[in-house]
Parts: sequence; C-alpha cells; structure tokens
Amino acid sequence: MSAGLDLARLIIDEHRPNGPCPRAAAILLRQHLEATMARERATFGGPPPWGVRQRRIWLQVSRACHADNYQPPSAAQLREWADAIAGCQEVAAEEQAVR
Repeated sequence: MSAGLDLARLIIDEHRPNGPCPRAAAILLRQHLEATMARERATFGGPPPWGVRQRRIWLQVSRACHADNYQPPSAAQLREWADAIAGCQEVAAEEQAVR
C-alpha cells in the first residue's frame, strides 16, 4: 500500500457524510490511482490488461471529486473503490514478478 491509499482509508473510517471527508478521500484515491497507472504504463510499455478496470474506477472516483456533485460518495462506495484499487495493485505486482 502507499501513504495516499492508507490516508484515504483512514478518512473513510472516520467518515462524516456532511463534511469534506468523502471528497477528500475520493481525491486521495484518484491521485493514488493516477500515480499507479502512470507507473504501470512506464513498466509495461502501455496500459496493462487490467487497465480497463482501472479506467472504470478512475471515472467513478473522479465524478465523486467534483464540487458540483451534490451527493458525496458513501463510506461503502469509498471502501469499494479503495479495495478495487488495492486489487489492481496486487495484480500489477504479481505480473511484474512473472516478468
């Protein structure tokens, strides 16, 4: 894991639905995912096979980051995204080990 993903999980656990916490967690998740995607593109010479899943997660998280989104993400949504991002990282680590 990384500091960004760990901090997002901490914010999710302290979730207060009417404050800035849901968007802050979503922003951290998006930043972490973007950094992961950039690393993988450099490592694999392009988007990896699981890149479609990452892109779908990125779109969902990105929508949650916008201030004009009137309904912030729920703690369950944020946890689901964090778990999905961690899962993509695990697949990337396994793929790198095989190479």
